[in-house]
Amino acid sequence: MPCVGRPNGTDNNDCSNSLQVCSSAPIATVSTGPGIQSEGCTGGTCPAGGENHTNWYYIVMQTSGTFNFNIVPNVGTDDFDFIFYGPNVTCSALGAPIRCSDAGVTGTTGLGGGATDVVEDVTGDGWLAPMNVTAGDVYVLSVDRWSPGGNGYTLNFGGTASLDCTPLPVELIDFTANYNKKENIVDLYWHTQSEINSDYFIIETSTDGKNYKKLSTIDGAGNTAYETEYITFDTKPVYGTNYYKLIQVDMQGNKKELKTISVFVDKNIEYSLKLQPNPANTLTTIEFQNKRNETVEIIIYDYLGNIVYKQPYNSIDGVNKYKLNIESFIEGMYMVTIVTSSTTIKGKLIKH
Repeated sequence: MPCVGRPNGTDNNDCSNSLQVCSSAPIATVSTGPGIQSEGCTGGTCPAGGENHTNWYYIVMQTSGTFNFNIVPNVGTDDFDFIFYGPNVTCSALGAPIRCSDAGVTGTTGLGGGATDVVEDVTGDGWLAPMNVTAGDVYVLSVDRWSPGGNGYTLNFGGTASLDCTPLPVELIDFTANYNKKENIVDLYWHTQSEINSDYFIIETSTDGKNYKKLSTIDGAGNTAYETEYITFDTKPVYGTNYYKLIQVDMQGNKKELKTISVFVDKNIEYSLKLQPNPANTLTTIEFQNKRNETVEIIIYDYLGNIVYKQPYNSIDGVNKYKLNIESFIEGMYMVTIVTSSTTIKGKLIKH
């Protein structure tokens, strides 16, 4: 039955754990079982037998030319199938296979043998047409052992094209910044298609686009062929244009700048007022935002509308904090108001 067996989550039995092929040297291995993800079970009509005992390989073409391979079982009576995806695919978007053999024959199978077909069902002869490839193309190969038991195989590569083992950089889908006006923070979001050898990300910020300082460090995914999402925040953006640079650092400490973006922070902020603590007994802090340096009036009314406190205060452009002693106030509810040159900000205070 398709997708049988017990995955161990560590071998290259899943596409996300694909073994990157470094050269055309033969690979001798054992197919230990299916993985946690059943990618081979969703490839359409081929393989009809599904994913049984699979190994996944990540192949990058170093030079253009022809490409073929063969799978030689250690035991000649074993039945091996294969699925070949590409070019330029990822595990989260494999698409339909470009070569797929579900042949029921035993023995050696692969690309070659004079074949001209690209897909075969159980009645096939185990051979499909070789390929013409271009330098830089990325392919994914799944070798599937239908036969039971722990017998292995040797994977041989051929053709005029050479294979490249150089790790690909992080494939960045997007990097965006969004100013949250209500909370006065910038949300920073990035999304990767895949990552190889990715240790962590650095976010740097700048007010002029030239001089940057570190804002935050976020752990990377290490090695993954699946899409990964990240988010962090700038809790102290400046008015005007804020620049953000996304840098990826690999396991060897090498840095690569991925993208630089900017977002404009509107100086016309929302007015707000907070009282902490509230209710209060002796002291509370009035926190409010203004958009200019000016003298404001702090006025407090009791529940009958009588003024019980009035004090001028030199506010700044931004967040202001004013400590208020209410020890002499009687218990009850009060209305705290901040009168600026353009508006009046209000909040309720409870004395207990």
